[in-house]
Amino acid sequence: MEALLLRGHEVVVLDNLTTGSHANLANVYAKIKFIEGDVMDDGKVLKALTGVEGVAQLAALTSVPESFRMMAMYREVNAGGTQKVANLAAFAKAHRFVLASSCAVYGDPEKLPITEKAPLKPLSPYAESKVWAEEACVQAASRGMGVCILRLFNVYGPRAPVNQYSGVITKFATRLRQNLPPVIYGDGKQTRDFIFVADAVKYFIAALEGKAVGTYNVGTGKGVTVNQLAETMTNITGRKPLKPEYMESRKGEIMHSRADMSATVKAFGVEPEYSLVQGLVQTLNE
Repeated sequence: MEALLLRGHEVVVLDNLTTGSHANLANVYAKIKFIEGDVMDDGKVLKALTGVEGVAQLAALTSVPESFRMMAMYREVNAGGTQKVANLAAFAKAHRFVLASSCAVYGDPEKLPITEKAPLKPLSPYAESKVWAEEACVQAASRGMGVCILRLFNVYGPRAPVNQYSGVITKFATRLRQNLPPVIYGDGKQTRDFIFVADAVKYFIAALEGKAVGTYNVGTGKGVTVNQLAETMTNITGRKPLKPEYMESRKGEIMHSRADMSATVKAFGVEPEYSLVQGLVQTLNE
């Protein structure tokens, strides 16, 4: 939001605050139109979309473990909710629609880095719901909107919600601040492509303001093991004696993930700027 406001855009936010908070909006609240509600409420969605030119759809349930217990809800919210927003955006004559999808749709890739043409092999109900959400956006594109699907790899940064379903960096940071060792599921050799939130935001803005359509990866093109991540974060906080605790790997987790960013950089003319250490320092010092 801050980035859009700085570029002179008027911003409407629809959020049910399940994972967000009014505190996160404190610096911009007077400058935006805020509507409390969710994507399953037709009236609230249409109210938020009236008169807009571009839509960024980030609303979703995001926990892989939870999705195995609540499969119907994940399909309803992530797929059905996205379909609702996309259809109503087309009805409201929005010009651009950008979906926050996920690298989870690829499952365990056949080769790295992962291109957008890689086969989709979702390993969890969460990942499946994102595949369906993408399909809903493709259908909406036939109604005249310019649609961009951004497959986000592991986005991290300040102000991330702290709960049992938080991302690995948020969980590590929370434990390190309590002088507790990071908890790693599996052997820690699994790799991830972590992109700092400020870099991810640049791709959303480029997609909203530009003319590119289609599906694009949003990562850094660099992979790091979870063991390396834990060591780096421990070193940054100065808590070097803390050794990770290892637990049984979780169902639906991907072993290796790293984005091929060549198509994205070509389409948007934007490259990630933050190194992992730079992003982690900002995250840990919030």
